[in-house]
Amino acid sequence: MKVRRAGSPRTPVRWEQLSPWALRPSITGPVFRPAFVTEIPQYLQNDVNGGLLAVGARTAYGDACVNPGGYHLATEQLNKMLAFDGSSGRLTCRSGVTLKDLLNFSVPRGWFLQVVPGTMRSTVGGAFACDIHGKNHHVQGSFASTVSEIEIITADGQTRECSRVVNPELFWATAGGLGQTGIITKLTIQLLKVESAWMVVSQVKTRDLDHTMTASESSDWPYSVSWIDSLARGRPLGRGVLTLARHATTNDMRHMSPSLAPFPDFRTTRISLPFFVPRWLTGSLTWRTLNGAYYGLHRTSTQPFLTHFRPYFFPLDGVSHWNRIYGRKGFIEYQIAMPAATASAAFREILERLSSSGNASFVAGIKCFGAGNPGPLSFPIKGYTLAVDMPATGETQALLLRRLDEAVTRGGGRVYFVKDSRLTPSVVDAMYPRRREWAETVNGYDPEGVFTSSLVQRLRLRS
Repeated sequence: MKVRRAGSPRTPVRWEQLSPWALRPSITGPVFRPAFVTEIPQYLQNDVNGGLLAVGARTAYGDACVNPGGYHLATEQLNKMLAFDGSSGRLTCRSGVTLKDLLNFSVPRGWFLQVVPGTMRSTVGGAFACDIHGKNHHVQGSFASTVSEIEIITADGQTRECSRVVNPELFWATAGGLGQTGIITKLTIQLLKVESAWMVVSQVKTRDLDHTMTASESSDWPYSVSWIDSLARGRPLGRGVLTLARHATTNDMRHMSPSLAPFPDFRTTRISLPFFVPRWLTGSLTWRTLNGAYYGLHRTSTQPFLTHFRPYFFPLDGVSHWNRIYGRKGFIEYQIAMPAATASAAFREILERLSSSGNASFVAGIKCFGAGNPGPLSFPIKGYTLAVDMPATGETQALLLRRLDEAVTRGGGRVYFVKDSRLTPSVVDAMYPRRREWAETVNGYDPEGVFTSSLVQRLRLRS
């Protein structure tokens, strides 16, 4: 590949080691880091053999955030807050702003992101391109529901404004479109008014899968997620701990902990995993022991208590390099969404197969989903989502997961592209029936296929 210096002399091409959060695949590739939005059209005018992919913090677990044989345009220097209306909570910023930086800015002013994933390290551009979801999808929907406008530079170098009214087909093709419509440069986001940085939290211990799903569905709390023991078998299969939460009001704080400041200068004790855990320590026996101990520590239910939003929404952010716990070969998160009518049977089959084969770990959960949005590749559908992490082990595991894909497809479900690195093209159209509609829109704005990624090529998404 011939790599040219592109754009301004201040932003040369650099060769870097790149990988998603799950550590697979790991590649070496050329990276542009524009300091200004005005430099981006210059990159598009240069020879980008192998295509181009805009990347943020690369917190996607799968290969949607790497482009082997091609270029990467990193947005981390495009990280400015552009406008904020403190009376309405309307914020405009560049796409490279991280959720952490946005929350550090907005929370002391009494505003919170309406939808957050499990990490603050993601960028807002990446959150929109992946149309991430949180613990409140059943109430709020996904990240795109909070974004009113975006600015995107398409393959022809043109800057286009998009919203639900202006260029709506490009707006929705970009929401969950995995960076294939262009380079997002600006977003306008509607924030949520809050009275404190604290959460009111309650927990319920569940007996089995049916209890877990029933308790989740019947809850009227805005935030809801169930940790499950993914290695339990027999009658307790699917047992877990349901955690419910809402933003604490000043009245809550007055009654529950009057000495706490509503918006404290919160400091977390951050630890780091400085090495890859040996594979022999990450077998199913280890995870069964940890799961059993964690489940046993919880009472049947708890009285509501207060906790800061950071440990509630982002517990794993307190451990740097926690992805090393699965070893050098990385890990797989198998995340699926299923309609309510088929979710219980599908989850039971999947958990039984994963548990009996030892393909699971401590990190597993179930959440309720509300209705999806108009984005053709947006992941959530009304029903439930199940996510299970497991160390990557090889072909036997790959064969098992392909069989699970078939069960998911039969039940009208889908796998989350953002967590995927091993799906095959044969199941894509069944899981995402509007994929061809999406491809037609994307190819209309990028007929020469400038934008691409490992996932797009592997699944032939644009064909």
